[in-house]
Amino acid sequence: MGEMLKILRERFFLPFQNLMLAQRITMLMVFLIAILGTVAIVKWAVQPDYVILVSDVDPADTQPIIDELEAQNVPYKITQNGRAIMVPSKQLYQSRINLASKNLPATSGLGYEIFDKTDIGVSEFVQQLNYRRALEGELSRTIQSMAEIDKARVHIVFPKERVFKEDQEQASASIFLSLKGRAQLREEQINGIAQLVAGSIEGLDINQVTIVDSHGKVLTRNRKTDSLAAMNETQLELQLQLERYLEEKAQIILDRFLGPGNSVVKTTADLDFRRIEKTNEIYDPDNAAVLSEETSTQTGMDSSNYGEMNSEHTITNYQITKTMEHIFEDTGSIKRLTVAILVNDRQVKNTDTDGNTVIEYNPRTADELLRIETLAKNAIGFNTERGDELVVQNLAFEGESWVTMDSLPQENNFWEQWGSIIQKVVIGLLILIGYFMIRSKFNKAKKSLFNETMPQLDGVAPTGGHITNGKASVVAEPEVDFLEEIEKATAGPMQRNEDISSYIQNNPSMTAQLIRAWLTEG
Repeated sequence: MGEMLKILRERFFLPFQNLMLAQRITMLMVFLIAILGTVAIVKWAVQPDYVILVSDVDPADTQPIIDELEAQNVPYKITQNGRAIMVPSKQLYQSRINLASKNLPATSGLGYEIFDKTDIGVSEFVQQLNYRRALEGELSRTIQSMAEIDKARVHIVFPKERVFKEDQEQASASIFLSLKGRAQLREEQINGIAQLVAGSIEGLDINQVTIVDSHGKVLTRNRKTDSLAAMNETQLELQLQLERYLEEKAQIILDRFLGPGNSVVKTTADLDFRRIEKTNEIYDPDNAAVLSEETSTQTGMDSSNYGEMNSEHTITNYQITKTMEHIFEDTGSIKRLTVAILVNDRQVKNTDTDGNTVIEYNPRTADELLRIETLAKNAIGFNTERGDELVVQNLAFEGESWVTMDSLPQENNFWEQWGSIIQKVVIGLLILIGYFMIRSKFNKAKKSLFNETMPQLDGVAPTGGHITNGKASVVAEPEVDFLEEIEKATAGPMQRNEDISSYIQNNPSMTAQLIRAWLTEG
């Protein structure tokens, strides 16, 4: 044990005793910074990555969630002024499942679980009230699952039953919506919510559903009084959808032919929203058909000839051929299409006299414009009988640059795929850098110490020494005399090689000791 402490003292503490104060302070600071940096990096690496479990939660609903997380021994953080709770990413989905099984956060009200407990002696009024509460809670949960909606509340009114049907009032529903941030609902989403509520309640008409946002704005309108406006909006939306569809079809073909950004397609569709029902009756007198034929024969006596008389009468009824056609022309049929196509000039890269790349614009040829027109007509279903028109114009796009497929932005998920690996590599590199910095400082200190004093080596006895029990002990020449002798041997530059050679021959053991020390110290 004593020898181990002596070795540790010689290797780690003795070098510091032969250094100056500034060197000692520098070594100590580097050592402390390396240790603290390594601890911080390791702590940062092993620290779990926290993600949001729930957000925008009322403070009154936060405590039940915290109690459930503590019961499951899940670490958590409270952020956003107590309105959000974060948990480690590895425990996110399990925590959500546990909270959902406990109906947390309970911001959407009770659902059908209100009937899980059966109470004896409950009146019919209480049963009806519980049913309405359960239905309101279930609808609120369904509406709240939409991405744009933060909170939702549904209020339903069931009128009392009347004796006479004409006196019976209709059920009604009111929906309050709180949207997330600056989110806005589209018209079809509002209609979908109204349809959802109307279809979930028996006897509820969609016109009796009122939707209001958190700013008090009524999002629904009376479809009976505004049926014409609703129809016009639907027609306009259908027209815009058809125009975008035709433009995309033509644009895809032109982009492949001309390159992205070198053409613009705009379409105007004239639609016929009339619903026409026709009945045609066509008669063909030339192709008459026999409907019925009647023949009668009479036999009697002829008074003039005193003989028998036979008479025959035939009646034939003809039916003129008739064709009946029922034709239904649905709404939204295309009456006429007007298409405008703007094509950029051909861009050619040339090199000027200075070696710079210059883009020149050359007009398209007539053959190219004809091919573009043919492609666009086939793409949109051009019909000359309808009176469709298509115009192709060739102009130079101002301010446009050369666009190729390689210059288009590409989706980059590099950090998502390699982020964790890069993080581990950086941590390893920092640890290695700290290790080599400390090792370099120690080597410098040891070399500085070696320049002042010659270290003793086990198993090597200098001149004048002897070996006892396998250990070398120096008796004669000390290290200071050795250094002085080296200085004398190297004093004369003209006789340097001869002096060194003679010294090696006269002092082989000291030469071996010196070489071994150099090899040991690197």
